[in-house]
Amino acid sequence: MPTLKEYLGGLFDSLSQARVAADLHTLSIAEQYAQHELLRHFAVPRMRFSDVVLDVPVAIEGLNQRTEYQLAPTGNDAFRTSIYELSVTGVFDLIENRQSYLRRPDFVPYLFVGVGGFYFNPKAQAPADFGGPGTWVALQPLRTEGVSYSLIQVNVPFGVGFRYKASPRWDISFEIGYRFLFTDYLDDVSGNYADPSTLPSPLARAMANRTTEINSASGNFRDLNRVLNDIGYSVITKRAADGSLYRTVNGYEAAEKRGSPNEKDWYLVTGFHFNYILVKGVRCPKFR
Repeated sequence: MPTLKEYLGGLFDSLSQARVAADLHTLSIAEQYAQHELLRHFAVPRMRFSDVVLDVPVAIEGLNQRTEYQLAPTGNDAFRTSIYELSVTGVFDLIENRQSYLRRPDFVPYLFVGVGGFYFNPKAQAPADFGGPGTWVALQPLRTEGVSYSLIQVNVPFGVGFRYKASPRWDISFEIGYRFLFTDYLDDVSGNYADPSTLPSPLARAMANRTTEINSASGNFRDLNRVLNDIGYSVITKRAADGSLYRTVNGYEAAEKRGSPNEKDWYLVTGFHFNYILVKGVRCPKFR
């Protein structure tokens, strides 16, 4: 597998080649418009590619045997979710444009802010009795805290970006965007541990409190005794509201704190944008 340096070097080399090819293609289109009897009376179209997503594989070496233990705290919660977002943002250049796209600055930092909506669906791997590692379970239908919440939420995207004039018609920009949320259930953890007797199914009860599992919520072996001994906790038996018994770690029983509802969740988005200018003669405002 190539190193990250080699991977990024190949990526930027490809971008440079794409820039040359785009310039040649742009010149060809302009010549065709100039020579065509009808098209020469019209402006050359303009197009923008708003997003290009690059997945960079990274291998981490040198993990020791204590890593899984260190990443398996007493609460033993873990999750994953895909996020699908639709937003509208305003971009504010921090360097004045020069009226024409051909005279635009080579490098422009900018800010952006807007409003959007997103869909998410937190999932976790099931305990051994319900399929074990590799079996992913949607958490929201289980109501693991006895609370219902919507998988469609509103967010406020804002952040900073840097745009580079790669050629007369190509811009490449990089953005770092923060998403302020109004929900604390992005990871399905927010309030207190629910009484097991109030949960709708055995699977819900198992997913709501995973403190006594031998495996970590990520599916790997978890040295439970070592986790408990290091912090002085122990496994106890408690009685639920309906009189049934359940096992947990002291301090993690029903009504104890599971999350932090006053601290809303958030997520960060980074990415490259490739913009291609097709419309000829459009004058840009000083700040946009």
